[in-house]
Amino acid sequence: MKEMNKAEEEVWKLEEKYWEVLTNLDLDSYLKLWDEELVAWPSWSENIRTKNEIGGSINFVKQGEFLEFSYTLKPYSVKQYDCVVISIYVVKYIFKNTVTNQIESSKSTRILHTWKKDNGAWKIIGGMNTDPV
Repeated sequence: MKEMNKAEEEVWKLEEKYWEVLTNLDLDSYLKLWDEELVAWPSWSENIRTKNEIGGSINFVKQGEFLEFSYTLKPYSVKQYDCVVISIYVVKYIFKNTVTNQIESSKSTRILHTWKKDNGAWKIIGGMNTDPV
């Protein structure tokens, strides 16, 4: 991946924050990353979703009392186009049993977010994810 400009670096840091707040089930901070006019198409939905509908997806990280969630991010492209930045990356997440220390499940998904700066703050205005082929 090429060297990032300032806007691209800011957005990538927000992508990292996105996964931190999701891991901590911090719904308020999670929703603050999304624009009010968000258009998103998550892989778990047959339909496009809005900001009001997307918050429930945060709960997937809580799979069970003895399962610990962890993840790694692999950026493929973070690129500025005029007033937006598009980030494309793969996240691999793992659920590990804290009693047996065994990995119970793991999955990778492709993520595409479009970010726009509004009143000094970057917000996700569009997003989509899908399972890698």
